[in-house]
Amino acid sequence: MILIDWITELINNIPTLLDYIVLGYIFLSSYYWTSFIKFESSKIFIIKSIIISYILQNFYNVTILCLIPKKLTTSIHITILLYVITLILGLGLGRICHTVWFGDLLIKLNLGRTLNSNIWDDIFKSGTVLRIYMKDGSSYIGQYCKSEEHTREPLILLNNYQKWNKNDEIVLDYFDDKDRFVLLNTKDFESIRIDYSHCNDEKERKMKK
Repeated sequence: MILIDWITELINNIPTLLDYIVLGYIFLSSYYWTSFIKFESSKIFIIKSIIISYILQNFYNVTILCLIPKKLTTSIHITILLYVITLILGLGLGRICHTVWFGDLLIKLNLGRTLNSNIWDDIFKSGTVLRIYMKDGSSYIGQYCKSEEHTREPLILLNNYQKWNKNDEIVLDYFDDKDRFVLLNTKDFESIRIDYSHCNDEKERKMKK
């Protein structure tokens, strides 16, 4: 009998429980999706959802819901509206936090880091010339085009490139051919020399992976 009463009470409180989870769950799911962030364990995710739901619910109470007659705040239409707004907020924030200008803003504010999930997103800029030394002794010089996002060992695409052998001799020369590309895997890199002079930055640095 006690068990049945407990189950009945739980069922009756499902709408209340959802109120403390759904908003945060929608926000985190959309933010993680657009940011390519891996989901944590279910327990951690639910805890975060509850915290974010509490924050969002209070935010909506002093913004959107205070402009609506109280008797309408619990209507299904308003609930769906809040869900849609939360989804848009999650998607929008996920996009904004991983834009170049937002990363530059964090750097200018001397916060010491950006929100990029790996160092490669911070290092490589459009127009950067790379000298990539491979583990087999060969190397490549080329202009950075793009790289795989949100992974610690991305694939790097170069054009206008040259390939050098172990004896520092050119074996492939497409430096003046903008239509030639080479795709390299960073897990095969020994080191990289980065030249920012082609993107209005006079710095050059060598980084050991």
